[in-house]
Amino acid sequence: MLAMKNITWRYIGVFVLVAVFTFVIDRIAKVYFIGMSNENFEIIPNIFAISVQENPGIAFSIQLPYIVQIVLTPLLIIVGLKFAFDYLQMNKNFVLITLGFVVGGAMSNYVDRILYHAVIDYLSFWSYPVFNVADSFIVIGIFLIAIFYGKIKRV
Repeated sequence: MLAMKNITWRYIGVFVLVAVFTFVIDRIAKVYFIGMSNENFEIIPNIFAISVQENPGIAFSIQLPYIVQIVLTPLLIIVGLKFAFDYLQMNKNFVLITLGFVVGGAMSNYVDRILYHAVIDYLSFWSYPVFNVADSFIVIGIFLIAIFYGKIKRV
């Protein structure tokens, strides 16, 4: 509970606002692209396309049983937030925004797993695995925390 001592409603609000924004942006994109059916649209030939696909696996299409994915996702979110509260300066907007990216993206993909038993991916670059906006937010958030860990860790 010591980690919560310096957390005010303003900080919680920043985190929740960013997480909800991230979640909503990805949900809107998924609804829009699912409505396109299975059509592929090349935006930049041989570089970037919209290609709606269901990914039953986890990161980089690694296959795990569905029940493991459903149980594992909330556990990873909880462990990640526990790490953040224990090791990061939670009174910095930068930390709250990056955590909001990660949690909002993870929750959107989790909703996909519940609704479709797979994650809906739609962004295709070169030969890289197809991904979605939520994946992008998760990667950006984790990357920024890792890069700036020395400046945002608790002292």
